[in-house]
Formats: sequence, C-alpha cells, structure tokens
Amino acid sequence: MFDYILETLGKFNWGANEGTIRAVGRNISRGVEISQILNTRGFNINISSVNLNTIEIEEQGKYSCIEITIKCDTKAGGADNIKYKRDRTKRDFIDYPIYDILFDSLLHTRNQLDILTHNDKKLISINKSGWGYECWLDRTSGDQNNGDGYTTLNKLTEACYRSGLLLSPVWEKTAKELSKTDDIIIGVDTCILYDAALTEQVLNSLSITGSRRHFHTPNWLLVVIPSAVMQELERTANIRDNKGFLKFKGRMGFRALQEILELNQAKDLIGISLIIFGSVNPELDTRVELQGLRSDLPYHLGEMFRKLQKSGAEDLDRYQDDKPYEQAFTRLSSGDMIIRDQFKQFLRQIDFHKGMYFVTSDKSNAALAHTEGLNSIYYTKPPFYLLKESDEKPIRPQRIRFKEPGGQGSGEITMCVPLGKFIYELAVGFGTIKIKSEAEEIRVQCDGKGESLDYWLYKDLMIRRDDMQKLLKNYEQSGRFSLDKVKNLWEYIKKPVE
Repeated sequence: MFDYILETLGKFNWGANEGTIRAVGRNISRGVEISQILNTRGFNINISSVNLNTIEIEEQGKYSCIEITIKCDTKAGGADNIKYKRDRTKRDFIDYPIYDILFDSLLHTRNQLDILTHNDKKLISINKSGWGYECWLDRTSGDQNNGDGYTTLNKLTEACYRSGLLLSPVWEKTAKELSKTDDIIIGVDTCILYDAALTEQVLNSLSITGSRRHFHTPNWLLVVIPSAVMQELERTANIRDNKGFLKFKGRMGFRALQEILELNQAKDLIGISLIIFGSVNPELDTRVELQGLRSDLPYHLGEMFRKLQKSGAEDLDRYQDDKPYEQAFTRLSSGDMIIRDQFKQFLRQIDFHKGMYFVTSDKSNAALAHTEGLNSIYYTKPPFYLLKESDEKPIRPQRIRFKEPGGQGSGEITMCVPLGKFIYELAVGFGTIKIKSEAEEIRVQCDGKGESLDYWLYKDLMIRRDDMQKLLKNYEQSGRFSLDKVKNLWEYIKKPVE
C-alpha cells in the first residue's frame, strides 16, 4: 500500500495537479484507504470525485473498479519541505520513503540517472518516460564477472525481478491455479525467498485473477516455511569476507530473511499467515558444514596459487582472478529432500482438504515434489536474455491493458514499482552503487555488515551526509511535500498491529 502512496506523491512532485487512483476488485478497499491517508495526513491533497464502474481486463474478465480523483494545490519549492529529522541511532541510514522521493525528484529534474558500480563500471540507465521511468542496460556491462561467480547481467536481472520490474513467465498461470480455492496452504522452497517472489510477484498477481472462473483471490493463505529452509538461510546469511562484510550470497541471505519478516509483519497483507515448521535436522547441519568447507577451499587454493605466481611459478596461468574458483567445484545437495519431507509432515498433521501447493523455482525440486505426491508449482524466473534485449526494448513496470466501461476505448493500469525500490534492490545486489546525474554523484550502500534486520525489513540505505545535502538541495526547488510528514506517515504505517 505504501508504494502506491509514494507513487502518488511522486507524480505530484513532477508537476501534476490532479490524478486518479484506480482500484480493481478486492483492491477497492485499499484504494479508498490510500485516498483517505493522502487526504488526512497534511499533504493538502483533496478528493474531488469518486466513481464506481466496471472494467474488463484483457484475458481476465470483468471487475468492479473504483476511480477516485484527487487534487493537490501545494506549490513546489520551500525550505520547510526539506526538513528531515534523522534518527541518530541509525547514523547515515536513510528511510525508504525519503530516498525514494529524493531520487524520484532528481530523476524529474535531470531526466536521466546512470547507475554505476563502486568501481565506476556503468550498469544501467534510468530514463524519465512520460509520468514514469524506463531502464536501459549498458551494452558493456552484461558479461562482466564480479569475482563471486555471478555476472553483472545475473545481478541486474535478479534486482529487476525482486523489485517487480520483471515478472515470472508463469505469473498469471500461477495466480489462476492458486485462485481455484478460497483457502490455500503454500510450502516454499529457499529460492522463492531469495527472489522475493511471494511479496513482489505471487501475492500481487492474485488481485487481478478473473473472478468469473475463479474465487478471485484466496480469503486465507498460510505460508509454511520448513525449518530446513531456515537452516540454509542461517548459513547463507553468515557468508562474509575477511573484513566482515557480507558477500553477495550473504546479502541474499539477509534479503530472504527480509521476505519472511515482511510476510509476518506487513499490515496490508490481510488474510496471510506464516509458520515455520519442523525440528532442527542434524543431517542437514552436516551437509551445510561440508558445503561450507567446499566453498571455502577454492578461496584458500586461490590464495596459494597467487602466492606461487608471485614467486615465479610459470605453469599456473590457468588460475586467473577473473575466473570464480567456485565454478570448479560441484555443490552438494542443499537439503531439498528434507525441505519437501518437512512440508509433507506438516500436511499429514492437519485436517485440510483444499488447496495445498509446494512452490519452488528449482526445476528438479518441482519435478521430485510432483512425483512424491505434492502439488508443485515450478515458478520460473525470467530468462537473462530479456535484460539483454533492453538494448532495443527498455525495461519498465508491467502494464495491464483494460477496456473502458461501455466500450468507450481502452486504457492501461501500471503496476507500482517505485524508483526507490529498484534502487534498493540494486544496492542489495551489488553492495555499493553510485547514482550519477550530470556532474553529481551519489554513493548508496545497503547494510553490508548485517548490523540490523530492521535496516533490511524497512529497506534503509546508507547515504553519506554530503550526498544527502545534494539530494535535499535539488528537492528544495522541486518538492511539494514535507519530508518530515512523509517520515511520520512511514512510522505510522510500519508500526506493528497491536
């Protein structure tokens, strides 16, 4: 819900004086709540009209739809808008809605933001496009190896996927399957949590499933996380370098923990429950320890080879720094069988006869789950070549076409992906990124040491004070809303339900 509030504030900051909140089906109550928040929290946004009608989404069916027209009379600019009370306990960490609004405003005034790695290799360009943005991949960045077994293209694609810019090819198909019953239980594999597939893909897709042939969004959904998954995440979240910073896999471990916390604590995920089931499995612990030894061994061998090279060895040219040593070793099983067994054990202990699914993006795990009698869903990732094609076709938030009531034309609903959310996922993927606009450069970091789960749960990013001043200076000229009021609303939204 808060993402749509940010999108609305962003459009007004770009110069719009009027906008329409359109909510479909069971999202109608959420649309009404968003308009009420904007109207009553001191943003000087007024509701001018409310209309209820029916629209037809292509290949989905007809839906009830509410259209709420809102207006903003606040003028741009003003020193009061940039007042922002920083939390001293968080040092240079900035709240998600604050940096989203500031970077969104920067894009509006500069038209283009270039994203670079910490060592100045260009990754992607974010261009202003109408009332939104689109992304263009840098041609030279796709196949760069980052020294951790993952190419730049891998990390960029996964950041687009986690933020919701790229959707799974089975996005709609999965929504239709899950909507066949009004109560469902979902067992999740570890990879689904790494990808943030539940919060950013599956749950969003349920709200636009045709209501004629399906129940149209389950009333109740229980997410079951086997304890074997938690054991894998514990090990992954502790993968660090010799300076104590999280490696890429370590950051992915924390990102998966963030996904669990969001499912458990988010106030606007109504009707969703979460349970961690199963006892600690010593067999998996042994496998994890062996896997850790396997992954550590190449590093120590690499150090040895480098020392030999420096001493004059001539027959070690095949061991180059740009080749990830991990690729030379076969990974051990990550406990897929134990994960499936724990989910099956949970199902045997309850009297439930409706929709039960095991969701994974691992093809082999999905196939094995199916042969064992589980109703498995292979939730495939978008292929990497989609991002390479952005040389000719940009990546932008998904758009859903619909027909206006009475056949009076057609329109589009753009799925909300705030700019700040995409920047956050890029920072998680690369650890540190630079956002360049004209002569200015802003350095952005995620919680690279895993200091606090709160930094991850609330998508805080670290921005140095001098860089923050650059953003505030730009916002002082173009912003229409007090950052303090945005922060106060954020504190209200994220407060746990008592």
